[in-house]
Amino acid sequence: MDRLDCIKTFCTVVEKGNFSLAAREMKISRDLVAKRIAYLEYHLQATLFIRTIRKMNLTMTGEKFYQHSKIISTEFDWAKQEINNEHFYPEGELKINAPLSFTENVLTPIFSKFICQYPDIKIDLALSDHFIDIYESQYDLTLRVDETPIDAFENIVISQHLRGFYATPKYLSERGNISNMNDLFALNILIYSQNTDSNKIQLTRQGQPTYLQVFPKFCCNNGSVLVDLALDHHGIIYLPDFLVEKYVKNGQLVACLEEYRSPPLHFYVACPSRQKLAIKSRLFINFLCDHLHAK
Repeated sequence: MDRLDCIKTFCTVVEKGNFSLAAREMKISRDLVAKRIAYLEYHLQATLFIRTIRKMNLTMTGEKFYQHSKIISTEFDWAKQEINNEHFYPEGELKINAPLSFTENVLTPIFSKFICQYPDIKIDLALSDHFIDIYESQYDLTLRVDETPIDAFENIVISQHLRGFYATPKYLSERGNISNMNDLFALNILIYSQNTDSNKIQLTRQGQPTYLQVFPKFCCNNGSVLVDLALDHHGIIYLPDFLVEKYVKNGQLVACLEEYRSPPLHFYVACPSRQKLAIKSRLFINFLCDHLHAK
């Protein structure tokens, strides 16, 4: 039996004078009122009321318990009101860790719209492409982009992205047609790198897995730097679509070897299992989903 319901029922009985009037006030049965009072008396190991034919009087213990119960009930109502207000007037600080390149290319305009719509929420944003231990960090939300399976932890996947090979038309025209992966060995490869496995690229072609061992001309842990180098005709890059989309649209970069498919990258919120997200955190996640799905 819910103890808070029992406490609220006890306060109503005191204020209305008997079980019947309390039941009518709370729109529950008289028997349920009696059961809740009996539950409290059993767990408190104390008598709360002296029952007469016409009236119910509080015992001394009952009087003390009533004073505490009123505070408990009032505090709960205030807390409930405050939480309800957050739905309509969300406020407070939201500490977010997010990947650098994805934020620069995708999230910045979304942050701009969010702070305009919710001016009472303060954003404390830390940018890093290094993985953060979500159990140790002090962030409200940890955003990531990687190949982590959807069912890892209890992640909230927001969008998916594919990687591909891109270069400038000038660079490709100077080196001839690129029709298969072997042609890459004659080119300058510019690779995103965070670990020693970055030189081995996993791909699929016509549903069949294949691996490409590359010998990069340039490695960097920042995708935007690699894009700038490619735009200066220094080589061919292997990067996610969100980094090159605008340059492909305006013709500065073109896609190569499009029959080869990369494993999807997931943009997601890393959530520790069984941790309930705060209202402002859920609000921001929903905002991300609405704006990224609308693209």
